[in-house]
Amino acid sequence: MAAIWGIDDPLLRGDHGDSVSVPDPAAPDSIVRHILFLDGAGRATPYSSTTEDEPTARIFAGRDGRVWFTLVDRIQTAELRYISNSELLGLLRGKGKGAAAWPKASEVLLARARAEEWGEHLIDFRALKGRAAADVKTTVDVLFTKERP
Repeated sequence: MAAIWGIDDPLLRGDHGDSVSVPDPAAPDSIVRHILFLDGAGRATPYSSTTEDEPTARIFAGRDGRVWFTLVDRIQTAELRYISNSELLGLLRGKGKGAAAWPKASEVLLARARAEEWGEHLIDFRALKGRAAADVKTTVDVLFTKERP
């Protein structure tokens, strides 16, 4: 992995060993709720978190999971919105901006700290709202690979 992550470097996701969790494009779109797991692990979310940091991805994969890989180019080719870490940190200021708006500035600050610590980048699946779950799963399967690109 490069010392400094660049736009052409892979993004990593720690997830199940056999597949990547499929987001729900119609789920509540709060970025703060997503980052802080406010509805618990496995909650419905329109986002898929990725990181530029392999040790972080391994933590999220857990003992029985694995690290999955994708590229920004694949995300954009799938016509999904890519939210870079720097954009995400910019949204998570004060009471948050856009989909990161939240009533408690302290929770926005906590979400920002976690996003910064984890080197988090988001894939926004809201563009697929209204599509069949099988179509969303197919998109996820095309985005992520087991092998580092």
